[in-house]
Amino acid sequence: MRKKIWLRGILPLVGAVLAGSAGLTRFLQTSGARQYLIAKLEASFGRQVEVSRFGFSVLDGGRLVAHSLTVSEDSRFGNEYFLRADSLTVGLRWPALLSGRFEFGTLSLSEPSLNLVRDSRGRWNIEDWLPPSSPSLSQAGFVGPREGSSNATPVRFVNIVVEGGRINFKQGEEKSPFALLDVSGRVAQDGSGRWQLDLAALPMRAGVNLQEIGTVRLRGAIAGTSARLQPADLNLTWRQVSLADALRIVRQSDFGVRGELDVELNAHVNSAASLSREDGKAGGGQWKVAGMARMRGIHGWQLPQRSEDPALNISFEASWRLGERHAQVGKILVEMPQSHIHCAGEMDWAEGFRPDLHIQLSSLGLRDIFSFYRAFRPGVPENLDLAGAVGIDATLSGWPPRLQEGVLASTGARLSGASLPADLQIGEINASVAQGGLEFAPTEISFAAPAARSRTETNGEEDSTPNSFMMRGAILPYSFGVYSWPPNWNFSVEGETAQVQDWLILAKVLTHPLAQSLTAAGGLVVKLSGTRRVGDPSPTWLGILETRNLTVNPAFLNRPLVFPKSQVEFTQSQRTITLTAAEAFGATWHGAVTRKMPAGGWVFDVSANRLDAAELDRWLGPRARPSFLSRITSLGGFGANPADSQDRDSTAARISARGRLRAAEFDVAPFQLGQLDADVELAGRRITVQRARADFLEGRVSATLDAKLSSDPSYHFKGQFDRVNLALLGRAVPSLRDRFIGIASGDISLTTHGVGRENLAHSIVADGMFEARNAVIVGLDLSLVTKGSLQSVNPAKFTSAKGKFSFANGEIEISDFVLDQAGGRLQADGRIDLSRSLDIRIRPVVSSNKPAPGSSMAAIFSLGGTLDSPKWTPLSPVADPPARTYVGRK
Repeated sequence: MRKKIWLRGILPLVGAVLAGSAGLTRFLQTSGARQYLIAKLEASFGRQVEVSRFGFSVLDGGRLVAHSLTVSEDSRFGNEYFLRADSLTVGLRWPALLSGRFEFGTLSLSEPSLNLVRDSRGRWNIEDWLPPSSPSLSQAGFVGPREGSSNATPVRFVNIVVEGGRINFKQGEEKSPFALLDVSGRVAQDGSGRWQLDLAALPMRAGVNLQEIGTVRLRGAIAGTSARLQPADLNLTWRQVSLADALRIVRQSDFGVRGELDVELNAHVNSAASLSREDGKAGGGQWKVAGMARMRGIHGWQLPQRSEDPALNISFEASWRLGERHAQVGKILVEMPQSHIHCAGEMDWAEGFRPDLHIQLSSLGLRDIFSFYRAFRPGVPENLDLAGAVGIDATLSGWPPRLQEGVLASTGARLSGASLPADLQIGEINASVAQGGLEFAPTEISFAAPAARSRTETNGEEDSTPNSFMMRGAILPYSFGVYSWPPNWNFSVEGETAQVQDWLILAKVLTHPLAQSLTAAGGLVVKLSGTRRVGDPSPTWLGILETRNLTVNPAFLNRPLVFPKSQVEFTQSQRTITLTAAEAFGATWHGAVTRKMPAGGWVFDVSANRLDAAELDRWLGPRARPSFLSRITSLGGFGANPADSQDRDSTAARISARGRLRAAEFDVAPFQLGQLDADVELAGRRITVQRARADFLEGRVSATLDAKLSSDPSYHFKGQFDRVNLALLGRAVPSLRDRFIGIASGDISLTTHGVGRENLAHSIVADGMFEARNAVIVGLDLSLVTKGSLQSVNPAKFTSAKGKFSFANGEIEISDFVLDQAGGRLQADGRIDLSRSLDIRIRPVVSSNKPAPGSSMAAIFSLGGTLDSPKWTPLSPVADPPARTYVGRK
């Protein structure tokens, strides 16, 4: 019963409230109500306001709702909107309303978009937006609503709530790519008129994809615009940020850096009145700003994160008076486990940004520097340690920073580790600023003599073989003293080592590409100086390298190269390699290789005492590995990382070399060429041999070769031979020994493709011409074929033999072969396969004017069997020839 009475009482009340809400909503749609509310909003914002429609929500506690709100921009800051929101919900202060005053309570913005604009004088459009403090706290600096605004009395917002907002930034008319997304939080005014801030947002940059950007949060208190935002105490944090994403926001690229970042900033300023009492100066307040950036787990993108990855802290303290265009930097401190770099100074931006900083009482730990090197360089052993420190005292100014004066000094350093043959000792390091650059005094680097070789085997004295280099150089700025990467530099090194293998091991553990593709042992003398300047395609080197019984084993060779005494000379115009008794490919080499600078190809003129194809195979095989040409043009060596194949291909495409190659002997078993002389050209993956000439079996041969070293290599060979002794040819081939006599000439054209000897042999296609004089085929009796010969004629001897031949699918085919004898002429056609089987048809050539005696037609014979045991078979009737006597071979 009581429940029914309660419902009877509450239902009319609810109906009355809903009816009142609906009625109020309809009232707010009237022209007068809209104008009144818009005037109140314009007075509060100090700008023109547009609202699609107003409503009233009783369910939210009696709140006024403005749908599709747009606040126009002050014309001094542009023509875009200042603030836009899907809806603005305002709570009304009912006690003030009941007393006849219209006041706003809490203001809530749903998905607002705010444009913050900074003009050329450094003023922000938001400075006049925050509602002023209470009249009793107002200062002369308050600007108030702009002219042209409504004369309505301003209505203060005491509590502003933001959900899902966005803040854009502009410098004049230029839009910034930076923005803050998902802005949420609260701005509330306390009883003293100060605004309490607690806002969070996600930073972004247009066109950049971000993954772990963290959250920016601003907390603290600040006075209203009437007090020029003074006093203020603010704290800004940026937590759990990917270092890569932070760099993408700032520079649009992460530069391959990975790690984590935390940033914290604190800003504080007293009230203008208290400051004027303290320092006697009126006007803007003195802001004190301090911050800290913590970076940890710094490493390169290609490496996994490790606990040993370096960490870095940067902190600073600065002070700045509002309205001034310079700030005092009390401290910038960079800290690492072994390093402490401190600088102080000032920054001025009256005419461009110009810092002026002094680094003093600072020490840079070389172990920290090496930890960064290991974190960004794959393959550096963990056991390496670089001990030592460098003191720094320098002055920087300008932007980008320029060195004005300063020194770097160190008592020395030592690189040690089980991966090294001995500790690497680095002498005193001294550098000073000269002409805007950092100039390094001579510094010696050397390997300490290990115990195993510190004493000679004969008398126990210390080993005095040289193993050190003296280095000096300078890092130079670009124009106007600006440094950039890669920097300009000059560098010189002079010294000698009898154990070049030690330095290659050092290069290998430091992952220098040179050491990955070769090993070496022996001595080297170095006298080099180099310079690099912006715009140059490559550094310029001058000086010499001299070898002392140096042995080099590149990855693409099976055996080492030996350079007893050779020299590489670097001049301004060319590089020259002089070979003196160099040993390679089973031969001793002399000659020179030169290259015109800066971008010319290599030109060579070299000679060898003796080349042997079998020896070349020992150097360049086995067949299961890539061919020598494909390996050397890949420039990566056998077993190189497949991920680098694209870089190797582009490097191979730039290869350019040409020149002259000579050899006193060239053995291609079972043959031997003498006095080989050829012009060779390398262009990318193509090798061309022109005008190759050589002595061959008392005759001469000449040839050309075109090799295209693609994924399916192809070769095209053309050659001519002249006055070759067939008897010597037979002696060179055991199966043909004592079977041929005579002098031969001709030409051959051959093409083949594939990788490996078997593929090349199976794909050979060849054809050519052959001509012999006074030739004898020993053991071949042609008396059955020859018609009407003289008794004194040797049936195996020919005054000439001429014809065509071709080779394909493992068979030699002869055609149009004409054999001239004193007793007549024969014609032969057929083939010989690789098993030496014969299938040849031979017939006498019958003259139309002189028919063969005793027969009305020419007989045709088939020559079968093998070269060792030929068999004759008549294929047509044969007339009996006249009786004759065979008198033997002549």
